[in-house]
Amino acid sequence: MKFYLQALLFFLFYKAYSGPIPLKISSNEILKHFFAVNKRTNVLITSQNIYTLSKNRCKRIEFSYTGFSDAFYASDTLIILKHDTLFFLPAKQNFEKICNFISIKKLDTNLPSFSGLAIDSYGIIWVYSPFGGVYSLQRDENKFLSRLTAPVVNDLKVSADSCIYAATNVGLFRYNAKQNIWIKYAEEGIGGYEMPDNIIESILIDTKSNVWVIMPEHISFIGYGNRDEVHVPSFDYLGDKETKLMGINNFRSGYLMITTKGVLFLKTMKEGESQSEVHTSNAQTAFLLSGKDIETPLDFKNQLVKFAGKNGKTNYLFTDMGYWVIND
Repeated sequence: MKFYLQALLFFLFYKAYSGPIPLKISSNEILKHFFAVNKRTNVLITSQNIYTLSKNRCKRIEFSYTGFSDAFYASDTLIILKHDTLFFLPAKQNFEKICNFISIKKLDTNLPSFSGLAIDSYGIIWVYSPFGGVYSLQRDENKFLSRLTAPVVNDLKVSADSCIYAATNVGLFRYNAKQNIWIKYAEEGIGGYEMPDNIIESILIDTKSNVWVIMPEHISFIGYGNRDEVHVPSFDYLGDKETKLMGINNFRSGYLMITTKGVLFLKTMKEGESQSEVHTSNAQTAFLLSGKDIETPLDFKNQLVKFAGKNGKTNYLFTDMGYWVIND
């Protein structure tokens, strides 16, 4: 059995060595977003700076406005949300110049301060306020419309099929743009859409548009192509109850899970399948990977992987000191 597991890991993670690439960020700088611009270029957004990076180099973009609330990349344009202003930076100018900006407060002084944004495939900009709900920007009328009211909104994400997901303290809300309706997932299971908890802390969407819903003591999985599955597969924890899921990349037939415990490899989730946990020392549904398994450079030895991005079949793994790449 031990030999089989070692052989499986060798097969999955054998690849060309790349890195390490130093990334000089401050101790209070949080890695937030990774956007693939083209096959060679990516954009990394932190809480304070913008970086363009590739497999072998990294460059910080000089941008006068620091301390970002959120960011999103769509239609060859990087959109930065800072407090009450949206800045538009085109990729054709290497994100170094602002081509347009929208002052939210000038549009409506009664609007709350927004904390996050997303853009659907129709080009509609969505934003949320922790205590003000979810809004969408009507570009032709240049105004925001209230779309969802909830006591507390913790996160907002959009999937490739233009479903909007809002994480609140009263459940998960999914907006279907084609049908123009909100569907609620909650502990009480209204309409059969059940979640183990009503408090949704955050949402992760992988590169195949699968949705991972993070709750205080549970994680639920909504697979792409199975949005209307009412029996959402869930599990209680990853290894132990203190382990938190920080990021996820699709990898071969499964997932690279970036956690506070380390990097796990999880086999494909099955629709309608729930379990109490996905990793323990005895039940290896998920494998805890070693530094050798993920080709950690010697310069980054014993460094915890805190963030991951993906461009095509290339996975970017980030620590406090820098990053390196591994291939599918």
